[in-house]
Amino acid sequence: MKYKNKIILAVTTAVFGILIFATALWTGNNGCGEESNVICTSNGKFEVEILENHARMLSQDGKTESIYMPGEEKKIFDYCISSITNTLDDKLLIITGDSDEYYGNELQVIGISPDGEICKELTKSMKDMNPHDINTSDVDGDGIFEISITMYKKTRFHPVMAERPYIYYWSEDSINPMWRGSRLSRPFSEYLFYDLDGDKREELIAIEYLENGSQLLNAYSWKGFGFESTAYSTAYDEITGLKKRVDKSGASRLLAQIDVDGKAEWIEVEHGEEGVLKLHGEK
Repeated sequence: MKYKNKIILAVTTAVFGILIFATALWTGNNGCGEESNVICTSNGKFEVEILENHARMLSQDGKTESIYMPGEEKKIFDYCISSITNTLDDKLLIITGDSDEYYGNELQVIGISPDGEICKELTKSMKDMNPHDINTSDVDGDGIFEISITMYKKTRFHPVMAERPYIYYWSEDSINPMWRGSRLSRPFSEYLFYDLDGDKREELIAIEYLENGSQLLNAYSWKGFGFESTAYSTAYDEITGLKKRVDKSGASRLLAQIDVDGKAEWIEVEHGEEGVLKLHGEK
C-alpha cells in the first residue's frame, strides 16, 4: 500500500529518576498528515510512539502519559493517525494480530478522552481477511477521510489469495464498507492516495505488474460506485516504491522509486496529458 519505511522508534521512560531506553526496529507506515506521529485533539496535541507491542502517548506539556497495549501475545502490524469524522479530533488506527503471525486479524480505533486518557472506540475483528496495511484518504472530496485497509484474501468472484484494497467510512462509532472491490486492473505491489489533478479528491495510485514482469503506475479515481482507471505511466523494469513528500514551501509531491542505470532514484510523478502519468524528465 503506502510507502513503507524501516523506522527506529526510541521510547524513553522515567522510572524513579532512571532513564530506560528501549529501541525496536520494525516495518510500519509514517502515519497520516504533516505531523505523522502527533494526534491533534480539541484538548491539545499528543505525541505518539509506536513499538511492536504497544503505543505510548504523551501530551506536549509532558503532564499526561498513556500506554496502549493491543493485548497479550499480540503486536501492532501497521498504524495511521488521522481524523475520520467531521470533527478535527484525530484517531489512532491500528492493525493488530497475533505476535507469531505474518498478517493481522483486527482493527482497533483509539481516541483521546477529555482528560487525556486513551479511549478505545472500536475493536473490529477481521479474522481470515489478513489485514496488514492501513491508511486514510478523501477519495470523494467531502472533506472527511475514508479508511483504506489492504487485505490478503480470496473473494467469491476471484477465488485466489491476492492483495485487495478495501475502503471503509466511519459512521455511528463503527466502520462501514464503501468499496470492497475484488482487485485492481492488475496484481499490485503497493498503493497510496494522492490528489494528482488538484480537485480535492485523492486518486488511488498503484504499482502494478504487467504480464511480462515489468511494472507501471496506474491512477484510479472514485466514480461514486467504485474506482476507475484514469491515467497510467509507461512500463519500467522495476518500480520499487511510492511516497508523498512535502517540500519547504508546503507543496506536496508524489515520488516513485525507479531503477535508473542500475541505481534506485526517487523521481517526481506528474499528471500529464489526459490518461498519462509522467515521470519528471520524460518527454
